[in-house]
Amino acid sequence: LRYDTLIIDEAHERSLNIDFLLGYLRQLLPRRPDLKIIVTSATIEPARFAAHFDNAPIVEVSGRTYPVEIRYRPLEITVPA
Repeated sequence: LRYDTLIIDEAHERSLNIDFLLGYLRQLLPRRPDLKIIVTSATIEPARFAAHFDNAPIVEVSGRTYPVEIRYRPLEITVPA
């Protein structure tokens, strides 16, 4: 089985797995010019990731932000009788 596109979502959530995968893909790309890598994140530093992949193109998609309302439910404390 041979994939032609890999999508790595939420790349800003750095972990050993993501870092390993990005490093491996960087080494793999010269041998697989047909392979396309898409790295997505809402809070990523695009220039830094593009530089990691030999100045890959950056596509920015703007979106709307929505206000977030946080509601806390009162604690229910039960006292044993």
